[in-house]
Amino acid sequence: MGFCEHCGEPINYLPFKCKYCGGVYCKKHRLPENHECTFEIKHGPIIPLNLREGPSKRVNSHRAPREFKKYIKRQEKHKQRTIKHYESYDNKTTKTNSTTYLIIAILIMSIASMVMGYPLSLILTLSSYSFLELYLWTFITSLFVSYTSDLFGLFFLFILILFFYMIIKNIERIFGKKFLLQLYFICA
Repeated sequence: MGFCEHCGEPINYLPFKCKYCGGVYCKKHRLPENHECTFEIKHGPIIPLNLREGPSKRVNSHRAPREFKKYIKRQEKHKQRTIKHYESYDNKTTKTNSTTYLIIAILIMSIASMVMGYPLSLILTLSSYSFLELYLWTFITSLFVSYTSDLFGLFFLFILILFFYMIIKNIERIFGKKFLLQLYFICA
C-alpha cells in the first residue's frame, strides 16, 4: 500500500505516478497543478552513457554503399518485372477477337430468330420438331440462339451478353481462345 506524497493519504488502489516529477499521488493530486509539481524530470538533461564510436560503425560505413547498391539493383529488377508484366497484360487485352466474334454470332442469330418468328426459331433451336425432322445443325446453331418473342427478352439478352462479355474476355486473356471456345461449346 502506498501513500500520497502531497497529502500523505494511504492509497488502496494503483497509485498515479507523475511523469514530470516522478512522485506518487492520490486521485485528488494526480494532476501537476494539484500537487505543486517541480517538473524536475521533464527539464533534466539526458546524457548518453557511451559516447565513443565503436569499430562496428566503421565496418558498417564501408558496407553501407554496397548494401545500398544491392537495394537499388533489387528495386530496378522489380521495376523491370512490373513493366514486363504490365506490357504482357496490355498486349493481351487487345487480342479478344474470338470473344467479339462469339458475341456477334449470338446477337445476330438471336435477333434473326426473333425477327423471322416462329418457323426460323424451330429450325435454329433445339425442339421436338428439329429432332423428329433430323435437323442435325440445331446442335450447333442452338448454342448461339437465345429465342425470345418480345422486347423484354431482347433487353434481357443484351444485359446477359454484357455480363457474359465481362467474364469471357478475362477467360480468353488468361487461358487463350482455344480454351475459351472449348469451354463454350462443352458448357453451352
